[in-house]
This record gives sequence, C-alpha cells and structure tokens, in this order.
Amino acid sequence: MSKEYQPIKRNYQMIRYDQLISPHDNDNPGFNRGYTGISRAQVNKIKREYDPQQVEPVLVSFRGGKYYVMNGQHTSLAIYELNGEDGATLIYCDVREGLTAEQEADLFLKYNTNKRPLSKGDIIWASVCAGDTKAIAFKDLIERCGYKFGRKSATTIGPIGVCWDIFKERAGVARLENILTLIHDTWPSNTAAVHGKIVRGLDLFFKYHEYEFDREHFVKVFARINYKDLVDDAAIFYRAMNEKSYTHPVCVYHTVVQKYNKNLRTRRLRFVQPN
Repeated sequence: MSKEYQPIKRNYQMIRYDQLISPHDNDNPGFNRGYTGISRAQVNKIKREYDPQQVEPVLVSFRGGKYYVMNGQHTSLAIYELNGEDGATLIYCDVREGLTAEQEADLFLKYNTNKRPLSKGDIIWASVCAGDTKAIAFKDLIERCGYKFGRKSATTIGPIGVCWDIFKERAGVARLENILTLIHDTWPSNTAAVHGKIVRGLDLFFKYHEYEFDREHFVKVFARINYKDLVDDAAIFYRAMNEKSYTHPVCVYHTVVQKYNKNLRTRRLRFVQPN
C-alpha cells in the first residue's frame, strides 16, 4: 500500500502534551495503536531508560487546527508521566502539515514496518483509514453482520485477527458472514460472544455442516447457553484429550456438535474426526 505524497510543510516544534491528541484519547478519530490501547510495559520501559539527549521526536500531523499523534504516543505519554502528569509538559515533535487522514494512516504503516510488531487489528484499522479496498470490505462485512468495527471497546468485536484470517481464505467471505450472523442471532445483545475460540470452532462447524444443520434449532439451543460456558466446556474437553489433532478450535467444534445433537432423535450431526 505505497502512496507518493508531499506534505505541504514540515517543521520541529515543542508542543504542550495537552495539545496532542493521542490514539488513546476518546475523541481521537484516528487509527494507530489506539485499536489495542497503550502498552503499559512499553511506557514503563521508556520511563526507565529515558535520556532527553537521545529521545526521538514524536511524529505529529497538524490537521484542522489539531495535533494528531501518528507515531510516538508511548514516548509522549512516558514524558508526560515523568513530569508529574503536567499537561503543560513540552514534547519535541516532528510536525507534518497538509496530510489527509488517509495519508496519516499510510505514513503510520510505513513508520511501524520495522518497529515493534503491529497487531493484525492495528494493521487492518490503519489499512481501512488508508483506503485499502480489501480492508474496507472486511470492515463493511463486520458492520453488515450487526457489529461495530474500530478501536477496541465494549461495543467492538475482539478477535479481528481471527476474523481476518477466515475472510482471506477461499470462500472465506461468505463463511465469515455466516459465522458472525449466527453468533449475532444467538447472542444478539452480547458483543463479547464474538470470542476468538468460538469463531474458530464455528469456522470448522460451517466447513463440515453448512448445508445440513438447522439454523433455527442452533439458535434455540445455544441462546440458552452462556457463551463463556461453551468456551469453558470446550477447554475441559481439550485438557482431557491427549491427541495433538484435538486443537482448541476442534474441541470447540466438538462441543458445539455435542450440544446441538442433545435431545435430537433425527437429523443429528456426525462429528468429523480431525486429521
């Protein structure tokens, strides 16, 4: 996703911390590591090793009269805390003026390619902001299924990386939509039910039983089961097995089939043994 652009201006400034809008601020509409939040371990490491003569400038975009941190939010937060959490603390910044929000996202990806590895969620969200068509299609699918995609919060789904891996597979778009809509129909008021282990288990469930299971029966059965209990039951089964083929997703899948079949006399699903 390489784009050529020329910022209108570039200069170095000392900017008050309370003027910087960082990804972890609630009113920041940007991308960046705000998706997964600030790493306290990283901030503390910077504080322990802080040397004012060696610190690199924080990369900032001046847009719409505001300073948006594109890179260096851990550094700026560490300096702020070292100075007694004083909002007047001055932060040395490399300020770019004239960038669009899309160009900010693209620049963020470039700056972080060889740094601390980004999570898939960070990369996908930045790619959405940078205008990547595949990432945007992924975001649209999640929202079409009744969920919110964006910076991690109580209203957004968690296992973005798991969903993305399914989405990229052949026929993965339709299968991911089936998985998410089924979870939404089963636990409509619980975003946390989009749990990584459940998504992986249902991925196997749809691979083996997409055209033979009764969706209405599934929703009726599992709506009475707390999704956490489903995960816990699968974990117990996983610990009881002593075969490498019984991975966590396989054990969730096995548990789903077992609970689905309970009290059924006909049209029971046959568990497909893992290879």
